[in-house]
Amino acid sequence: MTFPSDDQRGYLGSSIDDNIYLEACPGSGKTEVIAAKVAREIEGWQGYPGGIALLSFANSAANELKSRLIAHRQRAPVAYPHWVSTIDSFILNCLVAPVAHRLTGYAGKNDDFRLRLVDATSTVYIKTKYAIEHIRVPANQYDLDLATGKFVFRTGEPGLDRKLNAVVLADWQLRDLREAKTRFKAAGFATYRDVEHLAIQVLQEEKLSTFCARLALRYPFLVIDECQDLSVEQLTILGGLLGLGVKMHIVGDLNQSIYGFRHADPARVMQFIRDHGFTGLQLCQNFRSSQAIVDLCSELVPGNKIHGNPTIQSAAPVIVEYDDCPSEVMPLFMSLSDSYANRVIVSRGHSTLSRFCSGANDLNDTERLALACALAGNDSAIAIQKSLALFGVWLASKLEYSAKPNSFHCPLDVESELEWRLFLHQALAFLTMTGASIAGQHWRGWCKVAKARLYELPKQAFVIADIAVAIAPLTALGLRSPAGLGEQLVTQRLSLVTLQESSIRLATIHEIKGETHEATMLVSASKRGDQSHWADWIGDRNSEAARLAYVASSRPRNLLVWAVKKLKAAERTTLQGLGFHVARR
Repeated sequence: MTFPSDDQRGYLGSSIDDNIYLEACPGSGKTEVIAAKVAREIEGWQGYPGGIALLSFANSAANELKSRLIAHRQRAPVAYPHWVSTIDSFILNCLVAPVAHRLTGYAGKNDDFRLRLVDATSTVYIKTKYAIEHIRVPANQYDLDLATGKFVFRTGEPGLDRKLNAVVLADWQLRDLREAKTRFKAAGFATYRDVEHLAIQVLQEEKLSTFCARLALRYPFLVIDECQDLSVEQLTILGGLLGLGVKMHIVGDLNQSIYGFRHADPARVMQFIRDHGFTGLQLCQNFRSSQAIVDLCSELVPGNKIHGNPTIQSAAPVIVEYDDCPSEVMPLFMSLSDSYANRVIVSRGHSTLSRFCSGANDLNDTERLALACALAGNDSAIAIQKSLALFGVWLASKLEYSAKPNSFHCPLDVESELEWRLFLHQALAFLTMTGASIAGQHWRGWCKVAKARLYELPKQAFVIADIAVAIAPLTALGLRSPAGLGEQLVTQRLSLVTLQESSIRLATIHEIKGETHEATMLVSASKRGDQSHWADWIGDRNSEAARLAYVASSRPRNLLVWAVKKLKAAERTTLQGLGFHVARR
């Protein structure tokens, strides 16, 4: 990529006296051009003591923007009066924190009036006065959602949340919920959603008009990345800032809006852009992907023609089919992607990805232990979680102790569930690093080594006393090869084309947003539902299901694969019409 391109140069030359929406397709160099633009404006900045605020959604994205900005400034740091952070941090620290006590009545402690942010997992004793579904709800476990005008409950217990969110609340219950929130904030506590509501209140309160006017002078220009993820509350706050005369450039791709569960709605963001008269600019060159991948992505969602990278050999996206389990296509995907280093398997949810942790059905105890050792070496969070669960199940089964529910089969006699999880992780590392890795091993040899290491496990320094007592029977435990498979490779029996050896990562679509891969396989569920099936992805170009497929399919540079359940002839023709080549197993 030669920086800047014509499109990028057009944005770099735009005025900060205009409100601009920069529509940036995947792989367009969005982060680079934002950093270059802000660096250029800082260089000639005349607005001191006011400054520029550059905002994104995640800490990782904000840190990346800051590092790119520093690079464009020849390593000069980003310092006062300018600000780079998440949008949440900006709202809290710049808009709410200085004046929140004037709205909440919080008396402060030792002249400290800062709100203490808590989430739904925190223990808070400020609750509703009356019970809903037989419980008095803590004030940190519900929030008012502006998108629906309703209170949304998040207790951490899915079943209870479903019950609470299904209740049609009477007026007295609504008053009770509001009063509990008032007491909660008066005590100096707030959730992130509370902070957003306070920010809206700050911008609307006549008594705070002087503060708001000073805020507009302090940050007269905002640049907001990933604007497609803006919630109703955040759009309301930005609208209030625009009303104070603040100018802003918002950057993103509405087709990458995949946070519907947070009520991020691309149609609402577009309405905001129109209502406030933003000038539209576009980045239409995708420097990440081949033209064939870009063309397929363009078939999924609405939008203008996007140009792919002409220096990347354009190979048609590929369909691979499975009969029962998605893991059946692993050998074919490995063959197709053999020349690429950065390979990722992606799905809508964890349940589909978990099918890749084992392709073998009805594993016996020895095979479960082997699979736990195999997955322990993978850096995927899903694989690590699976390995701990398998090892916990194996220990509980073989040692026959009473286990705590939902805690990786932690023995009842072990007080700390955290210590137990740490033990499982360290124990698997000990086993695999001292010879019980499954790589290249036959069952007979692996069982011999694993048995010896398990015998030594209770005596290791990382094993605390109560865990050592619980696992002491390991020293008398036998370990046998699966019947008739002593000379077979462990990996062959597990039908696990080992993810750790092939360095293939597992991730959900939300986890890979913003990434670049060399080869990506997007896995469709076998049945429709939950936006996880390929038919949902191509059914409605304006749906979130289509946007999920678009985000995942726009990650790879070279190879895009969709793994789908065995197709009917008409279905195969439909996908070929979108530009796919159907590979044969």
